[in-house]
Parts: sequence; C-alpha cells; structure tokens
Amino acid sequence: MRLSKVGLLASCLIVLALIMFLSGCAEQKEWKKAQQTNTVESYRAFLKQFPNGKTSDKAKLAIENLEWENANQSKMLGNYLIFMKKYPKSQYFAQAKAEADKLMVPMGKNGSLMVLIPEGEFEMGCSQWQEDEMPAHKVSVKAFYMDVYEVTNVQYKKFVDATNYKKPNCWKDPTLGGSEQPIVTITWYDAEEYAKWAGKRLPTEAEWEKAARGGLVGKLYPWGDKLFHDNANYYGSGGKDFWITSANVGAFDPNGYGLFDMAGNVQEWCADFYDAKYYATSPNQNPTGPKSGTLTVARSGSWGDDIQNSKESGLRVAKRRAIDPYEFDSYTGFRCVMDK
Repeated sequence: MRLSKVGLLASCLIVLALIMFLSGCAEQKEWKKAQQTNTVESYRAFLKQFPNGKTSDKAKLAIENLEWENANQSKMLGNYLIFMKKYPKSQYFAQAKAEADKLMVPMGKNGSLMVLIPEGEFEMGCSQWQEDEMPAHKVSVKAFYMDVYEVTNVQYKKFVDATNYKKPNCWKDPTLGGSEQPIVTITWYDAEEYAKWAGKRLPTEAEWEKAARGGLVGKLYPWGDKLFHDNANYYGSGGKDFWITSANVGAFDPNGYGLFDMAGNVQEWCADFYDAKYYATSPNQNPTGPKSGTLTVARSGSWGDDIQNSKESGLRVAKRRAIDPYEFDSYTGFRCVMDK
C-alpha cells in the first residue's frame, strides 16, 4: 500500500526528529564528559565533534577561562601575551595587559623593552645531535634582564646618529632595511659597541640558552619539539611565515618568558668565545665561556636555515654556531641583556 504524500512527509519529519534527538543526546553525553574532565584538551575534543552544537559556545568559553587561569597562575609574560593575542575581546584582556605591562620594562639608553629572566638551574646542551653540544650539563645563572625583541634597524640608527658610528650595509637593501626588521650585516664588535652605548651587554651563551628555553625542559625548540612555519621564520615559506628575508621583530608568538624570535629570523651574537669542548669543563655557576679565542658564538638560527637536516638546524635551542667576530652577513643580529 502506497503512502500518501502527507504520510510520507510525516514519516520523514519523525525520522528527522529522531535523528536530532539522538544527536542532542550524544552531544549532552560528550558535554558532560568534557565538563567532568575540565581540561582545555577535553573541550577541544568536544568542539571537534560538535563544532556547531548547542553547547559549543560554552565549550569555547570554558577553554578561554582555563587558558586565562593557566596564564595568570604562571605569571609569565609569554603566556599573558599569547592570551591577549588569542582573546582580544576577553573579559580578562585588560587584566592580562596590565600584568604584561608590569613585566615589560623599558631600560637602557635605547629604551627597549626588557623582561626579567629568573635565576635558577637548567640543563644546557644536548645529549645527542652535535658533539659540541655535549655533554648536557646542569648550569645555574643569576637573574638578568633581556631584550624582548631583537635590536631593530630603527634602534640601531639611534646609536649611529648619536655616535657617528659607521652605517651597516643592510640599510642599502630594501629587503633588509625595514625599520622594524632586525639589524644585520654587523660584526660581533659592532654589536658590542651598541650594547655598551645602550648601557647593556651581549648575553653569555648560558644566559641565552636559558632564556630561549622559556621555562620548558628538554625541548628542541622554544615552544616544543615540532617545527612549523607558524612558529618561526626560516628557509622557505608557509603558514605565518611569508617573509623573503628577515621578518619584522615579534611577528611570531613569544616563548614562555615573553621573548620573541628566539628561534629563526636572525641568529644572535653571544658574548662568549667559542670552544667545541668547553662544555666538558664549563663551571656550573654563571659560565662566561673561554677566556680567549678566534671565533665567537651565535645562537638561534635564521631566515636562511634549511631545517631539512634537523641536526644542523640552528633553530634548536642547544645548537651552537662558531663565527668569526669580524664577519658580517644578512643572517646575524643580536639582542642585549642587563644585570639585575
């Protein structure tokens, strides 16, 4: 017996209602699970399954609240800055900004923003990869302030104008000379002179690595163990990395301490002379490197690093590079530190 059109429509509506009912039941069941677990991961898993569900907005708000709790409990600049970027309309935005502003302090003659890196012990080097990174060893450093950003062209120009110091070659190159791009084509000695003028100094290799790790332990990069173009500016492009050469400073998320570009963009001069075997005899308290040498250390890798060979990647936090202090190129810049 054939169903009438009215009967067929009624049947379809009943089936549709049943599907919606069952879907709603499934959503409520998974929502209760997410609430019981009450973690960012559990709510994200719920949203992946029910992106447009009746409780999806509640799940998004729960994630925001948890991420605010994590940021506020950590009291770390990087976590506040990432929260602000992610939730510009959050009810906690003003509080996050106030906390971040307290942690970023303009210091020195150049007035650049600096953040306090806490004293303490960390594991320096790596037990695998390169011989000059071995052995991994415990190092303790005193608290110090570090520039939040790499020194930019506009900041370096203030130094040149004030001291009549020689102009760097990068200012002739439109792909490198942007005001907010990091200064490059400067020698280690040039970086030292700028730091002295600003009332600061170059970081020791130990200070640099502690700061780059951002409070994380045993990770390859300042954010974790995976590297994507959304994390940093290195060879090639993709994600947030659309730059041909160096990016404007601060174009990517900071690490936990609130330091930007601690991997990629430009590699950074450190104060230390280079010795491939220094870690075997390095003191465990505030090491400053060998007393003399012909090469100096640079860290962080640059926009020119091709990470297909991860062993050679300068973006790893433990990776060391030895460079002639008189050398200058388009891959190397610096940032400064100050004693507390």
